[in-house]
Amino acid sequence: MAIGTGSRGGKGRPERRLPAWPRVGIQGVDAIKWQVWVGHQLREWRLHAGFNGGEMKQETAARLSGLRPTLLTALELGRQGPDVVELRELATLYERPTEDIGELFVPPTTLEWDIVRRGYQPDPTFRTPPTEKPLGSKR
Repeated sequence: MAIGTGSRGGKGRPERRLPAWPRVGIQGVDAIKWQVWVGHQLREWRLHAGFNGGEMKQETAARLSGLRPTLLTALELGRQGPDVVELRELATLYERPTEDIGELFVPPTTLEWDIVRRGYQPDPTFRTPPTEKPLGSKR
């Protein structure tokens, strides 16, 4: 997550800024929703894979996996979809069985998706965050 100092953060205190939604391109809103969902779960894997009961930092995960830090950030924020090789490397690094990779693609419940959506800033230019309605359905 991006951390900055702002007027609300106080004197030198970090302020948590929510990430923006990825832009919808050729792949469409549903593909973005899946990228964000898989990225959220990969981040949870990393946070629960810490050594000695602590969280594994993103820099540590990038160094140990051989992935560029910017790529790992893009994967966790849903800005880029992971490929099979990256998923296997991350599963191995986070000490997850390869069968867990398939569980990444189980659709989220409405409650789970609402929790993920709250972690992103509202952005009227996209950019409406993906909803539960399939493409082409009338409101």
